Amino acid sequence: MPVIAQRYLTIQVPLVSLLKSAASDRSSIVRRVAAEVLIRELDSLGDESIQLAEQLSLDHAAPVAERGKFALRKIAGSTLF
Repeated sequence: MPVIAQRYLTIQVPLVSLLKSAASDRSSIVRRVAAEVLIRELDSLGDESIQLAEQLSLDHAAPVAERGKFALRKIAGSTLF
């Protein structure tokens, strides 16, 4: 009889270091997810968001690069006001 249980993890991984790692991953899917999270968390990342967005905007995978460029436009738009 199978027994299924769950336990909650209590570790904390800093978002910036996790995004940097994901943005440098070999898989374009992982980099694309990193770009999505970057866009969602732009306000909370501060100056780190610019570096990550620039890195992702230069990616060789078009979906990743487009999300990076979108993040850069969003950053530029928020600094105008």
